[in-house]
Amino acid sequence: MVVQKHRLVWNKTVSFGGLCLCGTVTLYVMANKMTTAANAIVLQYSAPVFIILFLWLFFHNRPSRLDLGTCAIVLGGIVLFFIDSLGAGKMAGNLIALLSGVCYAMVCMLNTFPAGDPLSSVFWGHLMSALIGLPSLVRETDFSAGAIGCVVILGVF
Repeated sequence: MVVQKHRLVWNKTVSFGGLCLCGTVTLYVMANKMTTAANAIVLQYSAPVFIILFLWLFFHNRPSRLDLGTCAIVLGGIVLFFIDSLGAGKMAGNLIALLSGVCYAMVCMLNTFPAGDPLSSVFWGHLMSALIGLPSLVRETDFSAGAIGCVVILGVF
């Protein structure tokens, strides 16, 4: 394993990037509890649509025809994907997953800003996520070797 000597940065851009990454992870986990994993994944990966929208609204970066075509294809795919599975019982989970996609778009954008530092944002974002998720450990009952092994494998890979 290669250890990288990288000095952690803390500024407004990095802290907001960390907060958005925390939102991405936390909202995704919540959405997985409230809707299907497939819905949560597809909606989270609607982030490119939000990136194009945010660049247009906040930075007046007019989208190209290719950008608009990409958005149309992504949105069309999402609509087709959900045509059978959108139900009122899972709508809250779907909306939370969509919000996770918004946070993911913000992470991608903030990491390109001049004051952004992707490694620091990831570190602080995962630290925030761990602190938010730690209280749920109290309710956990299965601490078998298999369960802990799965958590370690998921965390590493």
